[in-house]
Amino acid sequence: MGTWSHEPFGNDEANDWAFDFDGPAKALRRGTQSGSDIATVDAWLKSVSVRPSKDLISIAERASARILGPDSELKALQSALGA
Repeated sequence: MGTWSHEPFGNDEANDWAFDFDGPAKALRRGTQSGSDIATVDAWLKSVSVRPSKDLISIAERASARILGPDSELKALQSALGA
């Protein structure tokens, strides 16, 4: 099916990852969608205490700027889906 939503788990790759998730793994953000697969990820995220390094925060800030920028594929997807 590919991509059907602008949300973090609104594509095949991320949704498959969440479905297969069953324990500690590197995760960048909490999902905004509901469902049993996402609940497993959310439960794990609540069980850990992780503080990102300054380098990781810098990378995340640059990624956020690109996502929110005028050439963002995510913005185009949101517009196409009417979100």
